[in-house]
Amino acid sequence: MPLVHKSIRIDLPNQLPFDRDTDLEAFAGEYILPIEKKLKWFWFTRYGTVGQRHILFRFSTTKFERIEAHLNNITNIFGGAGCEGYDYVIRVVETAECSQNHGATIRALLSALLLARE
Repeated sequence: MPLVHKSIRIDLPNQLPFDRDTDLEAFAGEYILPIEKKLKWFWFTRYGTVGQRHILFRFSTTKFERIEAHLNNITNIFGGAGCEGYDYVIRVVETAECSQNHGATIRALLSALLLARE
C-alpha cells in the first residue's frame, strides 16, 4: 500500500473530558492510541483556549484502509470534513530538489529523519 499523508480537524466539545487543559491528551488516549501502531508518524497542533479548542491531527501511514473506518468514526463523533490529503512532506521534498544551495543538505536531513523513524 502506498504511503499517504492526511490531516483531520477535530473541534473539541466544551464538555468532559475536553473542557480541561488535558483535552489533547484525553483525545489522543481515547481515539489515537488504538491506531498508533498503524501510523508511520503523526503529530498534533492545538488551537484556541479550553472549551473552544480544535486540534489538527496529521499523519502518514501505509495502512490507511485499515484505519479509515476508525477515522470516519471520529468525524461522526466530532463533526467536520473528515480526512483530507496533506502534502506538506511532498512539498518539502520538492523544495529541497529545487534549491540549488541547500537541496543536498535538506535531502540528507530528510533521509536521516526517515531512517530514525524506521
